[in-house]
Amino acid sequence: MFAGSVGAGVFAGIVWALWVPAQQVLVVDPGSAVLLTGENLHRFDAAAMFACAGMLVGVLTAAASWTVRRSRGLVLLAALLAGAGAGAGAMAAAGLGVQMLRFSTVSGAGVGDVVATAPGLGTPLVLVFQPIAAAVVIAVLALLSPYDDLGVGEEGAAAQTGEAEQAGEAEQADATTAEPDAVRMGVPHQHTQ
Repeated sequence: MFAGSVGAGVFAGIVWALWVPAQQVLVVDPGSAVLLTGENLHRFDAAAMFACAGMLVGVLTAAASWTVRRSRGLVLLAALLAGAGAGAGAMAAAGLGVQMLRFSTVSGAGVGDVVATAPGLGTPLVLVFQPIAAAVVIAVLALLSPYDDLGVGEEGAAAQTGEAEQAGEAEQADATTAEPDAVRMGVPHQHTQ
């Protein structure tokens, strides 16, 4: 769960970095620049795209980890939250790394040049969206579980493999053979005192 969440975060970070729009800046002095009008909106775009990608990764990793029946409960929640937090950090690191490769910096540009720069994350608060989405999905799945033990115990395992249905059919067959002939023929059984 942990490694899968981190791996999905790295993949989402790379996709985010390739998808995010650049910020156009005007170089005013060597090494310093100002944003052109309207370009500051790309910081919000980058943060919103990162938050949405993080929520998608959180939802998918939570749904995938719920299929591991034996670890449902607090162990699953703890592992998932730790993985989602690490996955969000890996997503940011991978995404910012790809942005550094994709976009130029103002350090080599001349005064008066317009340069496309990386918008970055905008705020580190976007890192909480992936763990929150994962926790909400696990909570909803736990609430919708028909089993008191979330399907971890014998009852849930039997329901998953179909053994409960097979056991029910076997009990019905045993009950049919144990009934007297009169009951099977539709004649009501009379009790004697």
